[in-house]
Amino acid sequence: MPCSAPPSISYGSPSYSGTDHGSAVTYYCNVGYQIFRGSQRLTCSDGTWLGSTPLCVGNI
Repeated sequence: MPCSAPPSISYGSPSYSGTDHGSAVTYYCNVGYQIFRGSQRLTCSDGTWLGSTPLCVGNI
C-alpha cells in the first residue's frame, strides 16, 4: 500500500522518488538550519511513513 506525500517541514524540504511500500524520504534543512529532533530519513511501510518527522532549527 503506498503512502501519501511525505509531511512538509518548516525551514526544510523532503527529497523522495516515490511513495510505494519500501520507499524512503530524506529531509534536508535550509542553509543556516539543522535537524534538532526527529529522523532525517523516513520509510514507507503499509501506507505509513515510519519515523518522526524532523524539526529544523536555526544554528546558534
